[in-house]
Amino acid sequence: MAGRYRFNWHEVQGRDWRERYADEIVGYKLWMQIFEYPIESKEWFDAALERLQNGRFSAIDATPSKPCVFISHRQADYQEAIDAADILIRRGIDVWLDVEDPTLRRLSKRPNQRDPATRVLTALVIEMALINSSHVLAVLTRNTRGSMWVPYEYGRIKQGRAIDRKAAMLRIGRIVPPEYALLGPVLNSKSLLKFWP
Repeated sequence: MAGRYRFNWHEVQGRDWRERYADEIVGYKLWMQIFEYPIESKEWFDAALERLQNGRFSAIDATPSKPCVFISHRQADYQEAIDAADILIRRGIDVWLDVEDPTLRRLSKRPNQRDPATRVLTALVIEMALINSSHVLAVLTRNTRGSMWVPYEYGRIKQGRAIDRKAAMLRIGRIVPPEYALLGPVLNSKSLLKFWP
């Protein structure tokens, strides 16, 4: 992908959202195969599920030339996530942040958020970002409890390693981190993002 960052959202503005990934992104061929049918059709849903089950879609293939941090957070904490992203970007580190993702923005405007096609496509966009990221930063606040995505995203980057500096928690406030967070760095201040990753 041309440009400074692996996920340069401004480069895809105005382009067909199905063509948003450069061909060197892991999962690109599978992403394109999924859109052989219109996403409103039953054929799309059936073909997408079959291709996802049979497709090779592995983070092992992703080798970013520089760190790319996936920022995991609850929607209620989007400002904290944006602040963290700004610090990392100023350091020249690429980030993936769902609130900046044009495909997720488009999907959030669909009338039926519980539609299976919308849910599968949302999960696929998040998975594409995870496998093409080298690190994850989970924003931990009092809103995090009950999140279904944050623990998954935090653990997905680690790929079976019990203790790993590639997964970190940014603790906002006096919340006690969950036990699994202690297997990676717990950053108690945004200023510590100057030193991680």
